[in-house]
Parts: sequence; structure tokens; C-alpha cells
Amino acid sequence: MNNHIIATFIAGSVLLTMFAFILIFLILHQKKRQEAHLMEKQKLIIAHQNCRMEEQEKLMSQISKEVHDNIGQIANLIHMNLLEIKSFIHEGEDREIVLSTCKLADQMRNDARSISQSLNSDFIKIKGLVNSVKSEISLISNTKKITAEMTVKGEVFHFQPKQELLLFRVVQEALHNTLKHANASVVNVDLVYSDINLKVMISDNGIGIDMRKLSEVSGIGFLNMHQRTRFLNGTLTVNSHPSKGCNIVLDIPKKDPENDQFSSLAAKI
Repeated sequence: MNNHIIATFIAGSVLLTMFAFILIFLILHQKKRQEAHLMEKQKLIIAHQNCRMEEQEKLMSQISKEVHDNIGQIANLIHMNLLEIKSFIHEGEDREIVLSTCKLADQMRNDARSISQSLNSDFIKIKGLVNSVKSEISLISNTKKITAEMTVKGEVFHFQPKQELLLFRVVQEALHNTLKHANASVVNVDLVYSDINLKVMISDNGIGIDMRKLSEVSGIGFLNMHQRTRFLNGTLTVNSHPSKGCNIVLDIPKKDPENDQFSSLAAKI
């Protein structure tokens, strides 16, 4: 009788153990399937983001070409025609008007060239982050609508050209948001290089943002900024209060190991 009970107990234990193993196997298998599904979904999201950013860069490059070939050339022709007119006017108020208009045409030509360069991906990658941001600051200052200033601290190091393009696009988007929405009189861009990271701070003295409503007012601009920052393995922080301006901090690690997300994007832009 005791042997029968022991045998029954052992058989039950074995069956229970087998059931436990089967249950654990099914749970792990289901978890693996869920992880694979999540990874596939993440790949699709990244692929969609890559395509959208690639299309944006193509559009910007096309606009850059149009600005250079059309507006820039028209400004050149206007300037040449005005110089020709000036040769027939030797003195008086008319000559002063022509000279003043020549300066405006010259400024228009320079601004068209600067805008074309700021939209051209290849030019930015060759020029580098610091010089590209300097040009953008100069372009904004030329509008006379806002005082734009820039400081660079620490020993400057360079990321890969395509990474610097992504960085520049984030800074450019932040500056354009300031121009369009902040109603600010001053905007500052600080690039702080250290041994471990690059910290970019864009601050203004504008009307600020209610952080509780950030998702409602940020629009596609902030979405692009966050996506590009993720591709750089960095962080983007927005600090703002109504009537107290806005401060955007971009933190990018100095050494960013190659990853599938960035490699996929870099191959396209």
C-alpha cells in the first residue's frame, strides 16, 4: 500500500513538473513572439521615420537649388541693371535711390545664398556644425526682427558629417520655432563641448509655453526634433513657462556606437 502511494506521489510530481515545464515553455514562447512582434513594429516605425526624413532632406535640397538658381540669379540681374542705370545718373536724389536699391539687391543676393546653403544637406555636412549654426545665426540677425547670438565653449570635436547634419536640423528647427511662435527679442545658442558630450542650449526671452499643453502646440517641428535626437542617442529637454521664455537643451554623447537606427538613416541622408 505504501509503495502504491509513493508511486502515485512520484508520478503526480513528475506530471506536475512536466506541466510546469510546458507552462513555462509556452509563456517564454509567447513572450518571445511578443518581443519579435514589438521589434518588427519598431522597425516599421523607424523605416517610416527614415523615409519621412529622407523626403524632407530631398525637399530642402530642391528648395535650396531653386533659391540659388532663381532668386539668387534674379538678384544678380537686378544688381547688374541698377549698376548700368547708375552709370547714366551722375548726381542728385535719383542716384542716391539707385545706390540704396543696389545695396538692397546685394543684400537679397547674399541672403538668398545663405538660405540656399542652410537648406543644402551636402553643404552643411562639408561646412560642419559650428560653422553652419554661425551662418544660421547670421541669417536670423540680418532680418533685424530678433537679436541672435551664439557662444562656443570647450574644445570643439566633430561627429560624423551625417550626425552633424541631424544636429544642425534640430538647432535650425528650434530657432525657426522661436522666430514663428515665441515673440522674442533675443535668442541665444550655446554649444558646450566636454570630454563626454556636446550640450546645445537654445534659449529665448519670448512668451514661453505652457508645458501642460506642449503636445497641443509643438506640432511637427518638435516631433522632428525628438526623432532626430533619438537617432543620435541623445536627449532633448524643453523647459518653459508662460511669459518667461523657453529653454531647449540638447545633450548628445561624444562617442555614439554605430546602431541600426542611425546606420539606416545615415545611408539615406
